[in-house]
Amino acid sequence: MDDLTVGKQLDQIFAQDVATASQPNNEVDKTDVGMVPALLMTTKADGTKIYVSAARWAHLLRVEGTKGQLLDISKWDEVAPVSPPAHQLVKAPGL
Repeated sequence: MDDLTVGKQLDQIFAQDVATASQPNNEVDKTDVGMVPALLMTTKADGTKIYVSAARWAHLLRVEGTKGQLLDISKWDEVAPVSPPAHQLVKAPGL
């Protein structure tokens, strides 16, 4: 089974749309995504919509392709930090 990564899935789902995301429109609209205040940017090339939270931290909330593709990203703050196992810690002298 191939390694399943977000990057590979994005490449497959939004192959053409993600490539054009580097060409945003100069216009930004205020909107919301699931009751979360957001900013909407639309690419010039093909109209792909990129939604980013309007809060202090600009989290990617949604990417909407022109062919009906939809990628929602949520639960940014629900992943608990994990400490590495003790054998992977480095003790630096002088610190």
